[in-house]
Amino acid sequence: MRFLNIALGCLSIALLAPACSGKGGSSPPPPPYEDAGTCTNDEECPSGTRCAEERCVAASCMDGIRNGSETDIDCGGALCPPCADTKACTESTDCASKHCGDGACIPATHDDNIQNSDETDVDCGGSAVLNGSTAPRCEVGQGCVTNDDCDALACDVGNTNLCLPPSHSDGVKNLDETGIDCGGPSVSTRCPPGQGCKGDSDCDHVLCDVGGTNLCLEPSSSDKIQNGTETDVDCGGGAPTNAPRCDWNFKCQADSDCTSNACLSGRCLTGPSCKVQDGGHTCGLNGNEECCRSLPVTNYPQVNGQTVYLDKYEITAGRMRAFINAVVTSQGGNPNGPVTQNDQYYDVKSYMAAHRPARWNMQWEAVLPSAYYDNQPAVVYQIKNPTPTPAQSDPLGLYGYLYPGPDVVPGKLYNLDASPMTVGSLSIYPGIFETFGEQDFFPEYTADSAYGATHNLNCSNAAGSYGFGTYWLPAGGNINRGFPQADMDSRALNCTTNAMFAAFCAWDGGQLVTEDVMTYVVGGTTWSPSAGGGSGYTCTGATCRIGAPGADCNGYNLKSDSAGACTALPPYEGNGTTTDDSGRIFPPGSIAADVVRIVNTDEGWYDLKGNLLEMVVSADDRFAYNGYGIGYASITHHRGQVVTARFKEGSTGARCMRLK
Repeated sequence: MRFLNIALGCLSIALLAPACSGKGGSSPPPPPYEDAGTCTNDEECPSGTRCAEERCVAASCMDGIRNGSETDIDCGGALCPPCADTKACTESTDCASKHCGDGACIPATHDDNIQNSDETDVDCGGSAVLNGSTAPRCEVGQGCVTNDDCDALACDVGNTNLCLPPSHSDGVKNLDETGIDCGGPSVSTRCPPGQGCKGDSDCDHVLCDVGGTNLCLEPSSSDKIQNGTETDVDCGGGAPTNAPRCDWNFKCQADSDCTSNACLSGRCLTGPSCKVQDGGHTCGLNGNEECCRSLPVTNYPQVNGQTVYLDKYEITAGRMRAFINAVVTSQGGNPNGPVTQNDQYYDVKSYMAAHRPARWNMQWEAVLPSAYYDNQPAVVYQIKNPTPTPAQSDPLGLYGYLYPGPDVVPGKLYNLDASPMTVGSLSIYPGIFETFGEQDFFPEYTADSAYGATHNLNCSNAAGSYGFGTYWLPAGGNINRGFPQADMDSRALNCTTNAMFAAFCAWDGGQLVTEDVMTYVVGGTTWSPSAGGGSGYTCTGATCRIGAPGADCNGYNLKSDSAGACTALPPYEGNGTTTDDSGRIFPPGSIAADVVRIVNTDEGWYDLKGNLLEMVVSADDRFAYNGYGIGYASITHHRGQVVTARFKEGSTGARCMRLK
């Protein structure tokens, strides 16, 4: 009878509850609600269950009565949420702390040998503060949810969710690293900007803000390190580092990285003229040195706070060609195209008008080429008597003290009588072909004195002339070069005007060497503005470093007269003709003995004694020369021409000086 009553009781209860346990009370329906996940409200739970503490539980777990398998009111047992601390329990699973003792739930601690609270493993991980502290981080192989749970700060999140061994590639700062996988004594990888550091050695080519942020700083153009976009230490490159341009011989990637605007093979050149091979890198005893190389002038006073440098070698024909080609290119022409199609682009005068350097004279500019041939507009100038002073000179450079008149010239020109000159307006047409060819630019000399303009010129290739101009030109007139262009480009340049030398040096980043600097380096001068020969061409000065000229061709490429050549010297090159003897002018630096040093430790400047007499600019912007070379005695008859911007001869060349 009792069995029947129990059965009927269960049956009646079944009408109200989905199930009846063997212990009495009700139980929720079977899964899937036990695996249904979390919930936020009752509607998300299966029938017969409710949402409690974000999980679906039996409805009886929320009736305010201890019933069913509950160990305390609405908690514990197999079906209800675990109980809070101090609530009744029979086993650890009844408790939220997973710790039951003496019939009550014991509060979780971080040393109870149980994974509880928000610990990710036994007594480790998580962020809960218990008894005033958080759990220690977990060791390798223990459970974790984030990197912060692990002692090595490396959790295999989303995979094993176990703490990984520390490494220098785990994406976290650990071991002896100063930043994430970088810095520290045992890490090969240096830290980028923004990562932690203890010293500069922890950072990847940047400085460490030691004692400040203790972070690696951003690249800077003043940190004495090559970093950021720099091509060398604190120079070169563009944004975002924006370092200044690099000086000579520093590393570069483009012309814009260099103060010289010339980068070749990853190195900043001294000047853009040396971007060419022939005449740019064919100087020196072995014929392989940069021809633009410039050396500081030992103990010479600074100029405007800058050190004076003098080029080691004379200007080569190839470097001058680089200048002319640059002018043509800048004006939209093609230097490798037919001259007839590019004639107007050889306008050196306009180029210099747009790029005038700090030291410049309009009387130099006036006689520069404005086209390739002499079909350019005439340069009309005036010869006056007396010769104007600098203050009386034309601002546009068409008359003045660089156009000396009869009061200056007599006695300073070969076979010149007392009044041989035309006074008034005269015209010249100094195209490129004429400026580097056989043409002279002194029409003011009368027929009686015309030989004074051509004597010692030696720039023609007429039969029997043995002319020795070194700038290669296509055949025309009395120009018929007997050597290939590459050969001639390597030689020291002659047969061009003082104005062209001055323009070239300005474009190449310097200026034509001054008379003062050259006299200082040589220790004297061979220039005398007065008439006469003999001692007038011997270097004067107690410390003259080039001495007297000595016998012709005696170990130096020099001759008192321009007739003949130093054929016994190894650099001499003949071609068996009477028209082109330019082989008598050597590539710069070919003679080992022809070197000048101010002190014994100087690298030294070559060809200051022989090869070519070298033009210099005087304090009043007139010109002079120094040294010997081919025809050093013959040139003394042309002092009235030497001072002008129009003067040129086969005997004369030049070199540049620079300030930095």
